[in-house]
Amino acid sequence: MYHRGINGVHEAIYHAVPMVIFPFLFDQFALAAAIRENGIGLVLRKHEITEERLELTIIIPRSYPCGPNARIIAMTCNERLHG
Repeated sequence: MYHRGINGVHEAIYHAVPMVIFPFLFDQFALAAAIRENGIGLVLRKHEITEERLELTIIIPRSYPCGPNARIIAMTCNERLHG
């Protein structure tokens, strides 16, 4: 769970870790949209954050459908990097 730095996104994809993103500046919104569209993470906006929503968002990612998508994308990236 983080604000969305490109290095953190690359690491999460490489290791097939589903992401919870809190974009709040500049290009973070575009990358958050790509993460959501590719099904590899959840995106929360500042006005959506409540204690209950945050708790569910932290618990859900392991079983949320973004897990399998994250693994598929990670395998593709790893194959391209390591042949």
